[in-house]
Amino acid sequence: GYTPILGLHLSPSENFKVGLHYEFNTKLKLENQTTKDDTGMFPDGEKERNDIPGNLSIGADYALTPKLKASVSYTLFFEKQADWEGREKDLESNSYDLAFALEYDVSDALTISAGYIYTKTGAGVDYQTDMSFDLGADTVGLGARIRLSPKVDIDLGGLYVIYKDQTKPIESLVFPDYEETYKQKSYAFAVGFNFHL
Repeated sequence: GYTPILGLHLSPSENFKVGLHYEFNTKLKLENQTTKDDTGMFPDGEKERNDIPGNLSIGADYALTPKLKASVSYTLFFEKQADWEGREKDLESNSYDLAFALEYDVSDALTISAGYIYTKTGAGVDYQTDMSFDLGADTVGLGARIRLSPKVDIDLGGLYVIYKDQTKPIESLVFPDYEETYKQKSYAFAVGFNFHL
């Protein structure tokens, strides 16, 4: 898929910066390439829309001191305007992220950071299935940049996502009624190398 992305960067002062970002909805049509399907749920060659929702972000950072910088951002995802073959109609609202972060220069050779993201999903109980579900979450992250030389940096980062479980009552004509509980865990660690020419 292809989509336009617009951005704007403002610096009202030397210590204060603001950024705006708008990404349009990306239209995607996916086609199954199925070699075996005992369930009949994924016919070979079947096509369906699965758009990447547009989003609008605004962020700002402010240098509290020469060594300490604070950042905040808000991102709204326009999922209800995407085409997900009708599943978008089961969303109660669009989702959003609210993020905060601090960055501190310990020395000329080391910068450390910490951040938090609150994610509010627009997916209600009707949207959730055992094949696809979307949960609200709290994300915490830590990072560091080590400057080995004026031309070489190493970036280290890690995050842990704490998802909010959701339970859905299921009515069955064959079995007694039951409940499905949707859970998820995510964590990641990354290492990056930067070379400055």
